[in-house]
Amino acid sequence: MTKFILVLVYIVVFNIDSLAKERGFDNLNFAVSIDYSSRAMNKLKKSGEKVKVWVVIDQYGKRYMEEEAVADTEIIINPGEKAVFHGVPLRQSNYRYKKHKRYILTVMVVSARKKYSNNILNCYSRSGEVDYDTSRLAGEVLKFECKLNQ
Repeated sequence: MTKFILVLVYIVVFNIDSLAKERGFDNLNFAVSIDYSSRAMNKLKKSGEKVKVWVVIDQYGKRYMEEEAVADTEIIINPGEKAVFHGVPLRQSNYRYKKHKRYILTVMVVSARKKYSNNILNCYSRSGEVDYDTSRLAGEVLKFECKLNQ
């Protein structure tokens, strides 16, 4: 009886671990660093406004997007901090990661709208990239710049 219980526990733990790997984005670790114009940094600091970094992952086939926003998450940071992501949770509980598909991550950086009703920042990737292939993101630091909206 004891051997049967141990085997059953091993099978359950193994299957949960396999499912997590199959689901895809739990181990996607990367960071977003942001440089600010002096005007933007001054306004953010004086007002106490924070910054929201939001990431979304879409599923692509060979050429086109097939499923939008299969995973997403956001982090609120103080100006000058780095947004560090440890996994991106799935939005759809029944979604299954498909190894033969491409997954593209989009990063959006905006003011958190705690002090202002509208976004006061205009942010963009320093590399000019808009979307990032998730298979190449592990450990990467994505660099963004922000200035004040006019």
